[in-house]
Amino acid sequence: MMKVDMSPEAVELRLKTVDSLRRLTLTLAQSDVARAFRKKNPNHPISKRVALALGEIAPGEELENYHIKSSGT
Repeated sequence: MMKVDMSPEAVELRLKTVDSLRRLTLTLAQSDVARAFRKKNPNHPISKRVALALGEIAPGEELENYHIKSSGT
């Protein structure tokens, strides 16, 4: 079995990596392609999860009644 490095430095590096990946994921979720997918497929589970993560809907709210914010174009 592999040992996991639990030193403060290793834990901090993993936390920074997760934070960077989360920010990247949220940035990609705000892209025009992702926006178009959510608009075309409002009831898709991924659309709901992304809208919730972006704060576009509240927990339990349906996507049919909300408007996806445009990218300014």
